Amino acid sequence: MGDTTSMNLRIDKDLKKQAETLFAGLGLNMTTAINIFLKQAVREQGIPFAITAHKDYESVSAYKGSAERYGHYAEYIASSLKEADDKVAKGTMKYYTADEIREIRSKLEDILNEKI
Repeated sequence: MGDTTSMNLRIDKDLKKQAETLFAGLGLNMTTAINIFLKQAVREQGIPFAITAHKDYESVSAYKGSAERYGHYAEYIASSLKEADDKVAKGTMKYYTADEIREIRSKLEDILNEKI
């Protein structure tokens, strides 16, 4: 990875714990996840996801298109998860195991480190 340096960040304790749990489930540590974010930001020359002024998730575009069918964003998410489960049962979609995600992560790291 070449010459490295350290960064100190102030992060909400709960957010950090949630992120560490998420990344661990993906086979990543916080350093790798942040490096992936930073490399993608440099590649795109900007933040690699949309940043909006919306105050809550009820304005997510996919939900907005279906707002008349759902009373709240949580209902939309529950319905979407059920739909995903149904697709998995029919064989039209696949869930990935942690091991599969780790393999994908390894390949992504190789790409990000220009080994591939």
